[in-house]
Amino acid sequence: MRLLAEPEQSHPEERSARQVEGAPRKSQLEPGDLRAARRSGKAGKVDDGQRHGLREADDRIVSDEKQSGRTHANWEDADCQTPAPLVYHAYLAAKDPWLQRQFHIPLGLGDRPFVVGRRPLAEEGLPPRQPDLLLDDTAPFRLSRNHFIIEKRDRGYHVRDLRSTLGTIVNGVAIGDHFRTDDALLQAGENEVIAGGMDSPFVFSVSIL
Repeated sequence: MRLLAEPEQSHPEERSARQVEGAPRKSQLEPGDLRAARRSGKAGKVDDGQRHGLREADDRIVSDEKQSGRTHANWEDADCQTPAPLVYHAYLAAKDPWLQRQFHIPLGLGDRPFVVGRRPLAEEGLPPRQPDLLLDDTAPFRLSRNHFIIEKRDRGYHVRDLRSTLGTIVNGVAIGDHFRTDDALLQAGENEVIAGGMDSPFVFSVSIL
């Protein structure tokens, strides 16, 4: 004896949904079609179904732009972005032959402040800053225990005199407590820094590459 399956009872709402899905689609319009119709004076011929399709198309475009991050404001922000600043590398070297006997390999400066100073005598106290480059000198001293500092700021390298006794000369310009300023901006390429006056053996070369 073979049982016959009873026809499936479908809910009225499900039948209505299938009828809508199976019904022929009305002509779809692109978002620009309604604007064109309005300009030509034919906007009244766009029926409710077409307007509904336009709203759905607009919603899809806005949704796609939000997901991709390509909104109009984002495009304007991208146009207004300034290029990243150039990255420079700085090196400190001994320029005087006498000074080259104390250090003969150029030192990379990096981004942190770099202090140059004299090794204190036994009877002298420690300087306020611990020098990164500690050099020997004999009396009468040309180099102070904390003489000058090279620091990177404002996207450039500066030499600042640390209240030394005889001052610092940067590319021919004297800086320090006894001069107009204690700070000098280094230029791209090679710079000359003299600690302790024009006739001092502490002559350095600072290269900004």
